[in-house]
Amino acid sequence: MASTPIFSRDFRLARLIDSRSFEIVAFPKEEQAQRLFAKADSQIKARFIADDLLSPSVPSRLTILAPTSLSILTEESLSSLNKGPIAAQEGPDGQAVPSTAIFDVRAAPQDLPEAFIDAPRELRGILKIQAAPQSPLTALSKSVSRVLIREADF
Repeated sequence: MASTPIFSRDFRLARLIDSRSFEIVAFPKEEQAQRLFAKADSQIKARFIADDLLSPSVPSRLTILAPTSLSILTEESLSSLNKGPIAAQEGPDGQAVPSTAIFDVRAAPQDLPEAFIDAPRELRGILKIQAAPQSPLTALSKSVSRVLIREADF
């Protein structure tokens, strides 16, 4: 029995809309995300700094700030299961489940440098966000209260 192709060679299965669109994905911890919620400005500024120190930094603005923590890590390449920086455990479906509460933050670059256009599709780095200011005493008191609540088994 001879096999015949279902689609002809010139049939389009998908179309690439914009190969120059970039999205920055970050996963801050709960205590860091609370500072973002405190800043009620919809135009929160940020700056992406790639791990490659020769790359220029990219000014950006936050587009999405998830109101709740993630139950499943969407970018599994960043999980500790795949030698990434985010501590995770394998869930019942084989998905990466974060060990601590992390939030999903997305940002869009404002001015993309020419060096990033020819770069690999995934770049690792940090996203520095202009969050609400917090004094060291406030940060310390919140940290101590989190430990007390956790140890008191509430």
